[in-house]
Amino acid sequence: MKIILTSLFSLFIVCIGWGQVGTLRFMHYNVLMFPDANPNKAFRLRPIVNYLQPDIISVNELTAQSGIDSLMKYALDTSKYAPAPWIADGTLISSLFYNKQRVGILRAYAVASNPRKTFVYQMYYKDQDFTLHPDTIKFRQFVVHLKSSQGTDNEFQRAEQTGTIRWHINQNVDKRNCILAGDFNMYTSNEEAYQNLLLPGSGQFFDPIDRPGNWSNNSSFSDIHTQSPRTTSFDNGVTGGMDDRFDFIMTTEDIIDGRYGMRYLPNSYVSVGNDGNHFNKSIIEAPTNNSVPDSVLQALHLMSDHIPVIMDVEFDPANAFNGIYELANTSCNFTPELLQQTAFKKAIIASLDGKLIFNLLPKDSFPKLAAGIYLISVITENNEMCRQKWAVID
Repeated sequence: MKIILTSLFSLFIVCIGWGQVGTLRFMHYNVLMFPDANPNKAFRLRPIVNYLQPDIISVNELTAQSGIDSLMKYALDTSKYAPAPWIADGTLISSLFYNKQRVGILRAYAVASNPRKTFVYQMYYKDQDFTLHPDTIKFRQFVVHLKSSQGTDNEFQRAEQTGTIRWHINQNVDKRNCILAGDFNMYTSNEEAYQNLLLPGSGQFFDPIDRPGNWSNNSSFSDIHTQSPRTTSFDNGVTGGMDDRFDFIMTTEDIIDGRYGMRYLPNSYVSVGNDGNHFNKSIIEAPTNNSVPDSVLQALHLMSDHIPVIMDVEFDPANAFNGIYELANTSCNFTPELLQQTAFKKAIIASLDGKLIFNLLPKDSFPKLAAGIYLISVITENNEMCRQKWAVID
């Protein structure tokens, strides 16, 4: 086997073909001042979760850590779900629950922002065939609760908080695979806070359904409104029927196009319980709402003055190596002999169309390759990746 080194791919982009994939469902829900407003309503969440089967549940408006304990006890299957580490933040706190069988948390922390902290969870996908794809997909979930109400001062605070999120992403080495979920409390896409998220550059976010406009009290957006499913007041909730799009899940562009192992599944973004026919009405009023089973509809009506939003994301671990590591600025000219004399974490051999051929660890002997053109990606001990194209001749 003779290997000819060809030019370094400093500007090479691998066009990955998606093979065996898994799908995770993301759900965001403002649970309305829980448990303070009504400590006995945790069981209302159970039929919603059982029906939707989300893998990651981000929430707003927890008022105490006891709310986490109550939801785990009365709403969530503890053999499946686990809570993220609790981070205190005044009286209205955001948090996250996750399917511990399918995802894990590497780190949980909060970014200082006004008037509430922004919560960040560094997470990873648990590939079912970890021996084949040991470089599993990593992503960051941001959970935010922006300042409520209209008015210049409130809009300024919302803009300040989204600006802080963009600043934080810019300060991080890995800017890929980011998801932002929360109660944005925005009335129009023209608001500065929303435009901050759309600004080109690192950490630019995208609305998966691409529905900009004046959302508030506008029947043109009746199918994506998330507040309020009620027209009667209880548990300190807002009334008025479905007329505002406050709750969002947004992603960075790499999740829209599937660049780094995660890909938004088109048409999976849903405002749960909104059939588009209840503008300025309760979701349980006529006409009959058949968007979800009646037991779920009733639970949505009673649980909160918001409804949850969900979206599905496909995960392809075979593509994970393309996005976890930083590209080295220096060139590399590895031969099989030099590679085995070099300190590295792993070398990944792939075909030109992105198909994984072999994961080579330092202890492994170099495999015999059939004649052809291959991409070699060497991950150094400093977590840098240099890439090269090899031509193998028998």
